Amino acid sequence: MKDKQQQIARMLQNLKLEQLNDMQEAVLNAEKNHKTIQVLSPTGTGKTLGYLIPLALAMQSDVQEVQGLIICPTRELVLQIESVFKKMQRQFSVTACYGGHPFSVERNNLAAKPQLIIGTPGRLLDHFKRKTIAPDHIHQLVLDEFDKSLEFGFHNEMKQILARLKGIQKKYLISATDMQELPSFLDVKKPHTINFLKKNKSNTKLQIQKHLVEGDKLDALYEVLSTLQGKSTIVFCNHRATIDQICDFLHEKQLTFAAYHGKMEQEERELSITQLRNGSTNILIATDLAARGLDIEDLDAIVHYHIPKYEAEFTHRNGRTARMHASGLAILLLRPTDSFTYLDDNIPTFAINIQPIGHPDWVTIKIPHGKKDKVNKIDVLGFLCKTIGLEAKAVGLIEIRDRVSYTAVQANQAKQVIQKSKDKRIKGKLAKCTIV
Repeated sequence: MKDKQQQIARMLQNLKLEQLNDMQEAVLNAEKNHKTIQVLSPTGTGKTLGYLIPLALAMQSDVQEVQGLIICPTRELVLQIESVFKKMQRQFSVTACYGGHPFSVERNNLAAKPQLIIGTPGRLLDHFKRKTIAPDHIHQLVLDEFDKSLEFGFHNEMKQILARLKGIQKKYLISATDMQELPSFLDVKKPHTINFLKKNKSNTKLQIQKHLVEGDKLDALYEVLSTLQGKSTIVFCNHRATIDQICDFLHEKQLTFAAYHGKMEQEERELSITQLRNGSTNILIATDLAARGLDIEDLDAIVHYHIPKYEAEFTHRNGRTARMHASGLAILLLRPTDSFTYLDDNIPTFAINIQPIGHPDWVTIKIPHGKKDKVNKIDVLGFLCKTIGLEAKAVGLIEIRDRVSYTAVQANQAKQVIQKSKDKRIKGKLAKCTIV
């Protein structure tokens, strides 16, 4: 028992956390006595860590086989979970499998027999069919946002995957919404349910306000954004076509923004999130694809350009802000004739104070070399400071991908980086920095 507590303490220390929250403690305690655990808790309450800790404790370092499988509906959530697991610094290998990622790369990674696999249903089923994933030793199964996987139409893929898993000893069903009836293929009759939805329904850290729209909705959006004055904000829309309209409008207003929706290439979507995270844009225009599974800290506000039809999606959107210990703001663009049964009748009005919107203080720089080129964050920081001559305070968030690296630099230093890096090298290769 003492050893387990020490392991948990080390994981929390590596994550720079002081202690588990109540929900995470409840999962850890339930794991001792229940084979199937259903965790219902709002977005942003730490569900990922809630199941990763008991999963990591159950895995055996001397078994060089796949022991744990995490299935989730989106690439973004896959990458977020992988990032959290790596930050825990457990001595287990992990591989991410998702569409838009080269199958050959995944096949090579899987040949090394990782102990944990995180993936989307379609890509995972493809691997199972090609026998690049062996199910024999998988005893820990997590279905993260399983309700969303069903909503996205992964019912058949999940059914086929679960049919191959004969040795499951522990099953975690994770969701931010309560499904009244679980699908039969889950083979779950009476899961032990940990329900924090009601306890967290009234989030005192989240302010919900409305802005009444009398004329053009685009103008109303601009009024809200100009009042927010550079606060990091996601504007949620129900339709991709609307995102295009808003982007055209904001471009005419000469604002800095990014878009995020399912028709964009994966690399484009990841870049948009990087720009929001590092402060080189403060405005993200998105569909509900951005309502779950994104690793964005300190988001100040979200704007409902469209009000979603269902309360669950309204809740997920709001969960992007006021996460964990932070406060946040959700603003609804409402016409006087709008009526949604799940909305409070007495939502306070957002106070408009229109001011010119400036450009962000940061710019994202792209370096066309990444992990596969043996480039890490220290290399990038050293290159910018020692080779280019920037002060450390002029360098912001650095993110390293497989074949590319992104870093934020102060906007007034960006041209200097581009000019000085033309003939400079990082890890023996020409840097070729560009502004994105």
